[in-house]
Order: sequence, then C-alpha cells, then structure tokens
Amino acid sequence: MQESPKISVIVPVYNVEKYLNKCVSSLVNQTYKKLEIILVDDGSPDNCPQMCDDWVKKDDRIKVIHKENGGLSSARNAGLAIAGGNYIGFVDSDDWIDEDMYEFLLSLFDRDSQIDITRCSYRTIQSGKAFYSDSDEEMLADRDTFLNMMFSDTVLNSTCTMKLYKKSAIGEIKFDEQIKIGEDHDFNYKVMQKINYVYCSDLPKYNYVLTDGSITRSIKDPAAYVENIDRNKAIFDCESSNNQTVDGAGKCLAQVILIYIFLFISNKLTETDEFSNIRKRLRAVCPKLTRLNIDKKTKLQLFCADRFFPIYKLLILLK
Repeated sequence: MQESPKISVIVPVYNVEKYLNKCVSSLVNQTYKKLEIILVDDGSPDNCPQMCDDWVKKDDRIKVIHKENGGLSSARNAGLAIAGGNYIGFVDSDDWIDEDMYEFLLSLFDRDSQIDITRCSYRTIQSGKAFYSDSDEEMLADRDTFLNMMFSDTVLNSTCTMKLYKKSAIGEIKFDEQIKIGEDHDFNYKVMQKINYVYCSDLPKYNYVLTDGSITRSIKDPAAYVENIDRNKAIFDCESSNNQTVDGAGKCLAQVILIYIFLFISNKLTETDEFSNIRKRLRAVCPKLTRLNIDKKTKLQLFCADRFFPIYKLLILLK
C-alpha cells in the first residue's frame, strides 16, 4: 500500500497573538493528518513566541523556528529550508482554514498526473461576517491560462495561501527578501515558469481575515510601490512576445499603476520623488498599454492620468 504523502504547512508569525490560536487550531484539526506544521516566529514582540512553544507541547507535528525579524519572505524561506513534506502549503497566521482544506486540495491532484499546484477559493472575514462567491466550478489551467488568471485576480490567484504546491514545483525557488510589496506575485510568477498545470476549484476553503492593518490605505514605504511597478513592467516585457498572455500582463501593469496613483493622491503624496517616478513610468508605458486588447475603461483611465493629470487628480479627491 502506497504511503500517504506529507504536507508541510508554513505559517509566518508576527504580532498576531489575537489570532494565532484560531489559526493553529484549524491546522491541527485538519481531516488530513499527515502534516508538518512549521510556525516561524519572525521576532514577534508580543506573546506569540511563547504561544508557539506551547503548541509544540500539544502536537508533535508542530515545529517552531525562532528568528530575528526579517519580514514575511524571510520567514517563509526559513520554513521552506526545513520543510520535509512532499507538498507545501502556506497559511497566514491571522487567517484560518476549513478542517478539510488540505484533504480537498490533495484530492484535486488525482484529476491529472501533470498537475503541479491545486487551488481553492476563500471567504473574506470582516467584523465577524463572511463574504464569498458561492460557486463550485473547477478547471484545469495550463501555464498561460493560469498566468492570465493571476493577472486578472491577484487576490485569489497570486497569493501563496489557498494553494497546495508539489515540492518539486517550487524546487530551489525562494521568496525575494528585498521585496516589500507583491512578494507572492513575484514568487508565483517564477514558479509558473516550471509547471504544467494548476487545478482550480472555486469552493471557498480558506478564511481571509481583514484586520485593521490589512485594510489600511496608508503608504509606509513609497519607494516600494515604484519597485513593484518595475517588477510588473519586467513581467510585461517577458510576456510581450506571448500572444496568449501579453494583454493580461499589460492589464495587470495598468491596474497596478492606476491603483498606486489613487493611493498616492489619497495620501497627499503627489509632491514626492516617488510619485514623480510613477508618473514617468506611466508616460513611458502608456502608448504600449493603450494599444493592447484591454478594456476601454482602463485605456481611458491611463490616458487621462497621463495627459490630463490635474483633472484626474481632482476627480479622485472629489470622490
């Protein structure tokens, strides 16, 4: 009889003492039992380090790494370095998962022998209420199809949570620890260069908690936004010769630029060097993006933000 595969679940932990026990409880109570649960205490200043140690005493499937604070990517890399499972999953420590999520994601690999990643959907939890799309649709997506899904819905498809990866699909790929915004998108784009298929289910099994920190619109590091535009531009350049993905990559780049312009205007940061750099990047890519097969609304927004910025800014401030 074939031995059941092990799933390594990596959970970065930082300043989440209010949520941690619910998160870990949802992992230890999974219907699929052959788990390796790796809690990575990223130098948390609250009671999380002790809480992690307490969990080790309760369940021998749990491992804890205590490290100096290095950010989300650093914590995930620390978990990847010791992960011994055949499959890898990621859960954020302020979220929780349905009790059958990993059993369900593992079962989806049976749909095709060339599947490298499976993905479920999620509920958004805000103020104790759950919001989600009630759908049970499934699809087998090849590399180009899933890239377009990533480009069009970054919350669902670009994030590393809600997925189960074959360890071989990740290989030696690590999270870029210099990235402060968009690290999941960057990681998954690199993984997509190696895979055959992603099997996607729209059943919600992951519970994404909107905390005060996750819904804030303040900008703490303006330069990080410029850097993320540059990464999305690099992806667009890489996909420019692929007729199947170039429009999706361009639409994604356009949306990133427009969202960041909105955020900088809303936070009264339009006089900063970083915002000037964002406008320069918009001016450079606008001609290419407006020639793509993307929706007219996005093209019009790009054109107005580029050519009629004072009016565009006023319209945003009046909203």
